[in-house]
Amino acid sequence: MVTKQPEKHLKHLVRTINSFLFFIKYFYMKLSTTSLKTFFLSLLLVSASAVLFAQKLDKAKDLLGKQKYMEAKTEIDNFLSDEKNKNNSEAWY
Repeated sequence: MVTKQPEKHLKHLVRTINSFLFFIKYFYMKLSTTSLKTFFLSLLLVSASAVLFAQKLDKAKDLLGKQKYMEAKTEIDNFLSDEKNKNNSEAWY
């Protein structure tokens, strides 16, 4: 009986280590997937905001091309009213 006791403990230890490793792998995969989702969501939001700001200036340029100066001035003023856009050289030009 003495010889079977260490085998029993060893098997239990191996099972415990395997289950611990399984949980580590599971949470690592969850973390990686969540981080990847967060990264792509952030990238999507940044891209969408860049497109929206570019469209405002494009609309003003189109209005200038159609010689609708008052409407173009309104679009440019709205664009420059935002603090982030006050230093935009393209809008000032």
